[in-house]
Amino acid sequence: AGQAAMSACAEASALGIQRALNVAVCIFFVAALLYFLASRKLRDDFYEEAEAKTESGAA
Repeated sequence: AGQAAMSACAEASALGIQRALNVAVCIFFVAALLYFLASRKLRDDFYEEAEAKTESGAA
């Protein structure tokens, strides 16, 4: 009985760690996607600011 309980505990622990890592990967994937989208918007904002400065003559 003791060996079966230890085996079940080890299996549950491994499953818990696997699920936690899967959740972490999903969260980091979403974070990377949002970071990429924000970087594109930031780059556009910098280009618009640079164009506004050159048009006004304050280069």
